[in-house]
Amino acid sequence: MTAAVAARTLRPNYLNAAYGVKSWLLTKDHKRIALLYLASVTLFFAVGAIGLVTLPGAAYAWALLAGIAQGGAFALVMTLPLDFETTRERVGALVGLMLGAGYTLAAIAPFVLGAVRDATGSFDAVLWVCAGFACLLVVLVNLLPRPAARYAGG
Repeated sequence: MTAAVAARTLRPNYLNAAYGVKSWLLTKDHKRIALLYLASVTLFFAVGAIGLVTLPGAAYAWALLAGIAQGGAFALVMTLPLDFETTRERVGALVGLMLGAGYTLAAIAPFVLGAVRDATGSFDAVLWVCAGFACLLVVLVNLLPRPAARYAGG
């Protein structure tokens, strides 16, 4: 084993660094920072959605949390194609598909949720539909292919 390989394997990274809350909160590792960012955005989304459904009287607070989460998630999602593809052309094609499908769903959602509101006479059902779609998205994200092995070295 060369000295460079030994130094690289001994250098702490997100796979072999110390565990615990302090090591995560004080990290300078970009992958750990991204995971913390993702966890906080997810937590804000979950708290905002559950709060809207269970305590609608505090809707302004829940909408604020959900809005912060949406802004953070949008910035995070824009970086994902870089992890899944290797060439500029493929990244561009994936971004086009992602934005095209995403904005199409965003354009259809008000009509679907309005139909749910008209059918039930309540916004509670609309909020439960949104919570259901959020759960569906979690399942679908877990079905995505994992990034290429080129990142396995840390």
